[in-house]
Amino acid sequence: MSIINNINTEAPDFQMTIPGIHGAEPLAGDDHPRPNSNFLKAVRTLKAVEAFKAAGFTSDGKMADQSKGLGVLEMGMYTPENQQEVEAAIVAALEINVAILTANQAMKDRKYRYSNQAYSDIVSPVQCRHSRTGASDSEGRECVGEWLDNQGWRWE
Repeated sequence: MSIINNINTEAPDFQMTIPGIHGAEPLAGDDHPRPNSNFLKAVRTLKAVEAFKAAGFTSDGKMADQSKGLGVLEMGMYTPENQQEVEAAIVAALEINVAILTANQAMKDRKYRYSNQAYSDIVSPVQCRHSRTGASDSEGRECVGEWLDNQGWRWE
């Protein structure tokens, strides 16, 4: 939470939709058919971008180095609708990434035969703690399962 508390909350809360206003950095939803829709409004603000970057994610809520886990907007959680939800999603993503990396290490250490076992013991409880963000819904589970698959582990 300390990362979130250190963000300058005095920054203007405006939607960054004008090309070039944010430099060459992408924004969440740039690849969406309607990037200016209300659905994406909260994740495209200056405050949201600052929060993503302060937490170690890219300006569009992704993880630059996929070996370190998933980005806040790559975890299958609900799309935040306001800054409070952006911050809750970031906290969830940071904690889930610790669990993902712990599960990955447990697989490397041969503590589990299949990644679904490591997921169930290590990642799932963390996702459940953040169920209000949608982290424990099927899409959240699938995103983590796919990440583990991409590390070369068999699900079952």
